[in-house]
Amino acid sequence: MSVKLHGIRTRISHLCGFRTYYEYAVNRGPLHNKAYTPNEVFAFREAIKKHIVPLFLELRRIRKSSLGVQELRPWDNMLNPFGITPMAQFSDDEDVLNRTQQVLNRLDPELGTLFGNLRSEQLIDIESRPDKARNGYSSILPETEQPFVIMHIGPRAFNIHLLFHELGHALHYAMMPKNQPYEVYATPLEFAEFVSQTFEIITVPLLKEFFNKKELGVVDYLLLERVCFDIINTSKLDEFQERIYKEEAVDSKIVSEIYDEVDASYPTGVEWGETAYLRPYFWKNLTLFSSPFYRFEYGVAWVAALKFQAMYQEDPQRSLNRFKDSMRLGFTRSPRELFQTAGIHLDFGEETLAQTAQELRRRMLVRQTN
Repeated sequence: MSVKLHGIRTRISHLCGFRTYYEYAVNRGPLHNKAYTPNEVFAFREAIKKHIVPLFLELRRIRKSSLGVQELRPWDNMLNPFGITPMAQFSDDEDVLNRTQQVLNRLDPELGTLFGNLRSEQLIDIESRPDKARNGYSSILPETEQPFVIMHIGPRAFNIHLLFHELGHALHYAMMPKNQPYEVYATPLEFAEFVSQTFEIITVPLLKEFFNKKELGVVDYLLLERVCFDIINTSKLDEFQERIYKEEAVDSKIVSEIYDEVDASYPTGVEWGETAYLRPYFWKNLTLFSSPFYRFEYGVAWVAALKFQAMYQEDPQRSLNRFKDSMRLGFTRSPRELFQTAGIHLDFGEETLAQTAQELRRRMLVRQTN
């Protein structure tokens, strides 16, 4: 499928006067009018290799030591290295929403009120039932301009993070201007994900509604470990796609060779052994077929969300007010202006990633000593 789609997209590019799909993407397609330039993307990826990858390898060594294994295998990443698996405490779906209401009320009364409105309108569907789509999703109802959330809830920490992630999108929609063209609601992906990922991060200290104190420390650590992995993985997938779409023609062998080369530049400390034949399948994500160059925005958003968290810890009320001001704008400003309104200077340089890695290392290694 990837080879076939590559050919189709290359033909489209030729019809538009471009030699490769990458050239088309930058000038007319999905990379046009982004908040960053190709040079900034390159610098960002190189900084990730220099600063985030070594940190992640350090975390992998800690995981290997905690699990008491000689080699870290792919399935070891699914285990909790602390010997306990935090499980959210709730009795049913209604109890989840009650506890979520308490978290948002403590975070900010305005956000709590907006959540209460969505709940009273039955716009939050967290019930687990047969044939319901997996993962989580949030959008708006075109006629009423009301946001909604649909997902499965479960007791694992990831499910709770996902709930606040999707609520971040829904509350973002709820705060946007009303009676506007649809484009106002289509905020740039890097900013939309910054908002939702910020909700994931800044609500962690308030999740005592779901977890006890000991579990909450593990929840925080595992979230930050996932953030590291996501930043690395989004960078790797973006570089992989760029390399492929800079070629005028590819076959399955070329695609596999390019993936192996790119993958080797983002080591994860995992020994594949006899399961090495499965490794190439890890890039075969549906979104890479349907939405070329999708995912890089998530890495940008995580770095911005971590920046915001540092601001929030220093001055919660002022930071949160700026954050809400940026949410109210919708897509009435450029991507960089949206970030600036939230108090974030969008910087793709090495210094930013070095500071990000330093802060993550400080927080996560403190957890190791507790």
